[in-house]
Amino acid sequence: MIKANIDETRQIIHIEVSGYISSREAKDFLNNYKQMTRELRGSKYSLVVEPYIFECEEDDDIKKYVYRFLRVVIREYI
Repeated sequence: MIKANIDETRQIIHIEVSGYISSREAKDFLNNYKQMTRELRGSKYSLVVEPYIFECEEDDDIKKYVYRFLRVVIREYI
């Protein structure tokens, strides 16, 4: 499971990762995250990622999706 919430009052983007994550779920999360944060000024928000014990469908998925996620986050803050 991957969940993201935006707390506009505290200016925090909170992401929680746990359980089993399929390749499809990871891809959907990235697309939803891009849509969610499109209107936000990244430099005003803090990113909080809370990882719990999780497992991916493919071992390579962790590397691939973390890299893609970081590319999205870095673009927002530049």
